[in-house]
Amino acid sequence: TLAPRTAREYERVLMGGDFAALRKLPAADITDYQVAEALNRIEKRGKKVMVNRSQSYLSAVFRWATPRRHARVVSNPVRGLPHRFNEGGREKRFLTMPEIQAVFGRLDSGGGAPDWAAVAMWVILATGQRPGGVLEVRWEHIDLKEGKWAIPRGHRKKAGGTSPPHDVPLSPLVVEFLHQLPRSRCGFVFPSKGKVRHKTTTDLNRRIQRRRTADLKASSEVVGHFTPHDLRRTCSTHLHRMGVPRQVVEKTLGHGDASVAGIYDRYAYWDERREALDSWGAELETCLQEVSGLG
Repeated sequence: TLAPRTAREYERVLMGGDFAALRKLPAADITDYQVAEALNRIEKRGKKVMVNRSQSYLSAVFRWATPRRHARVVSNPVRGLPHRFNEGGREKRFLTMPEIQAVFGRLDSGGGAPDWAAVAMWVILATGQRPGGVLEVRWEHIDLKEGKWAIPRGHRKKAGGTSPPHDVPLSPLVVEFLHQLPRSRCGFVFPSKGKVRHKTTTDLNRRIQRRRTADLKASSEVVGHFTPHDLRRTCSTHLHRMGVPRQVVEKTLGHGDASVAGIYDRYAYWDERREALDSWGAELETCLQEVSGLG
């Protein structure tokens, strides 16, 4: 079972024009040659990452269909095709506190109103949750009075099954940020006029790069390229720097633990996670005050 966000991405790619010719064929008759032709069309446009993604998504469909003999599929024509491009070259980085100050110091969009992208970035930084999960959160899952975000079952990324529920402590800093946002009719915290009705990681990444470029023009700080997911890694890295035990950090991030110890340890570490994120939020708040000249 795929998380809703993942299922939408599969549908977007596989129902697009690149696979229109394949969709006209019986699934059982599709060959590796025809799959390769479809991937060739994507590669000719220079979309190397999309070639890999499309190949993986299509292969996943056939992996599901083969053992079930769905649509008379008896084999996976994608299995014998190697991935064409290596995506492992980008540095897996995190932001230092000076970098956070340089890039994310201002929360308003120029007119005093909160900027959705800035708030989303701070929420990712302050909670360590996946950017996609932050951007698709609904107000009904947020309790600002209690300082708690209850992520329902199946709403997070998980390989090979449905993700369990995950409760996230919200520090006073995050609660303050979220209080500044208007309530949308569609129910999403970060609404959009697009088809999915909420902002996406693509939207956020564009805003990050625009914001970074604008801020660097007015700053002597040199901050390298980073992505929304690097903000999640930043939270994890600084929690470890602060001495938070690894098992607490892993529970905070929502990572599963397949080890024997993890299987038998069913403790949620709620109080420990609350304390860790409150302390991290206090550091981020100090960072904000220093940039704003309030410290």
